[in-house]
Amino acid sequence: TTCLVHFNNPDIGRDAVRVLHHNNVEVVPGYKSCCGMPSFGIGDLEGATKKADANLAYLLPLVEAGYDVIIPSPSCSLMVRQEYPLLAGDRDAARKVADHTYDLMEYLKKLSDEGKLSTDFEGDFGEISYHLPCHLKVQNIGYKSRDVLNKLPGARVEMIEQCSGHDGQWSMKKEYFSLSLHAGRKLFRKLEKKEAATTVSDCAFAQMHIEQATGRKSEHPVSLLARAYKLK
Repeated sequence: TTCLVHFNNPDIGRDAVRVLHHNNVEVVPGYKSCCGMPSFGIGDLEGATKKADANLAYLLPLVEAGYDVIIPSPSCSLMVRQEYPLLAGDRDAARKVADHTYDLMEYLKKLSDEGKLSTDFEGDFGEISYHLPCHLKVQNIGYKSRDVLNKLPGARVEMIEQCSGHDGQWSMKKEYFSLSLHAGRKLFRKLEKKEAATTVSDCAFAQMHIEQATGRKSEHPVSLLARAYKLK
């Protein structure tokens, strides 16, 4: 579930489980400890490696038993897929887990491509402003959330790629907060012009920053799917 979902945004985790169950996916809780991105971000490679090794010890047996690892936070999926194979004591284990790790919406798009995603959606979703997080861009997986959201009834998805300016721990420091809002101003201006649009982002940090800057509620794409399935 990741720290941010587990402790701060549990609705994302609940919606993810509901949507996965609705699509006949068995879900086993996979949260062992922080992925290590906060440590990695400040240069604490020893701390990041310890967290990577702890998570791999928990996740590897699940992967070997046939499970995939599905992560609802882009920074955390980036860490597991790209940094664990470079940090971990057991590089082979890290690569095996990384090869079976998916961003949540990437996994749902995979189900769709395989004809396994239920399309019993209800509602009329209209215009959706979708913010593509930086940490999904660098994973080079394409526009999976956009593609899935476009399947919702009446949905018209506009993708906005500008950075929110959050940048992990940087914007949480008092001395940098106003500067971080300035860094995200292009994104915020675009969203403010879309007053009728639903706003979504895969990144809970970006969601928070969007709300702080514009006053507009932002949510995870999976929450729209949960509503479309009448699961909430």
